[in-house]
Amino acid sequence: MLGITNYHVYMLINTEREKQQNPNLPITVSFDYLRSGQTEHVVTVEVDEEQDPQLGDSRLDYKVLRLKECESIQDRVPLGSIVRNRQLQEGLVIIVGHPEGNEMEEETCVVVSSYSWREKLKQRHNKCIERHINNPNPSLHMTNDQLLRSAEKYKDCLPYDTMLFTGASGSPVFNLNGDIVAMHTQGYTLNVEGGQCSLMEFGVHFKAIWEDMKSKERHHDVEQLFPNYNLEDMDIDD
Repeated sequence: MLGITNYHVYMLINTEREKQQNPNLPITVSFDYLRSGQTEHVVTVEVDEEQDPQLGDSRLDYKVLRLKECESIQDRVPLGSIVRNRQLQEGLVIIVGHPEGNEMEEETCVVVSSYSWREKLKQRHNKCIERHINNPNPSLHMTNDQLLRSAEKYKDCLPYDTMLFTGASGSPVFNLNGDIVAMHTQGYTLNVEGGQCSLMEFGVHFKAIWEDMKSKERHHDVEQLFPNYNLEDMDIDD
């Protein structure tokens, strides 16, 4: 079975291995993990690194992993079957994650319009500076060059407002039809006195991930991960 997570999460695992001086520290995935400290009814599966698909991208922040065989999950319907080709521009999405590693939560979030998120990000950046720094230097405010760099970094992402940022990396982002349309990646944050200020959060569109995989001619992996990607919603009679 294949799974997908953020590239930066995968790199954090490698950093932890270096920190512990243990290059063989296993990577595991937990299923049915709903709350911090839960031990019952949790299925833990190890990643098969010997069969690494070698598929991922640091800019799009995704990494594909292969899980070892496990009877406990063989009959499960993988989430990849409900990933769809939906590039949202506005509306609402639902993100499911474990903020701060605690109990699983879901939150309905407002999508920030693709036509206005850059300007909103700039406004929030400057307001945050003014709110947290006494007599801020004008050079701290977001410049047009910084805005352009942000636009390039997040060009394949879905911007939205959510409180689920720390601990939500790799979380699925659903539209209101129940389709998965994005994977939560990282937000735009500022370091301020007392911690970090999250200005806007982003999920990478699965449309962009799908196109990247296709460009690398990984058609079999695409079909295995996202078998119904191009499936259109069916009309349902009342």
